[in-house]
Amino acid sequence: MEPVFERLQSQHVVLNVPGDGFKSCLESFLGTLESRKVLTQAQRKALATELLSREAMGGTGIGRGVVLPHAYLKQMPEPLLLFARLHHSVPHTSPDALPVDLVFLMTGPLDSQSHHLSSLARLVRLLHDNQLLEDLRHADSDSAVMEALHAVERRHV
Repeated sequence: MEPVFERLQSQHVVLNVPGDGFKSCLESFLGTLESRKVLTQAQRKALATELLSREAMGGTGIGRGVVLPHAYLKQMPEPLLLFARLHHSVPHTSPDALPVDLVFLMTGPLDSQSHHLSSLARLVRLLHDNQLLEDLRHADSDSAVMEALHAVERRHV
């Protein structure tokens, strides 16, 4: 089974994302990824538009402070997994009504949706690991985030 976090690289990890709501946090997160050259300006704009549109139709919160927004666009040449930990929790639609502070964003070209569905399902299962959530919330660097993610995959082979 392909590791879920295989496509996540350290420059895809953004910690302490500022914002006073999910929209402003998402925009800050995507802006940081653009400044790191992970996304182009056109990709950032298209992704923000699509993600906010999808969130308006129904939130992608899965509970326990985690949200999994995802969008597939012609502007995206390859699948990406991106991670943000927000500076503080913000209100968001989720089954348990808890605010969110952890964001796993999946994106890619239009033809990557079927591959992402299996990755999304595995990611949801891994995010039920209490140790992972604790490690992500206390990570002080992108390398600590990466280690926590690889450790959960080793625990759930």
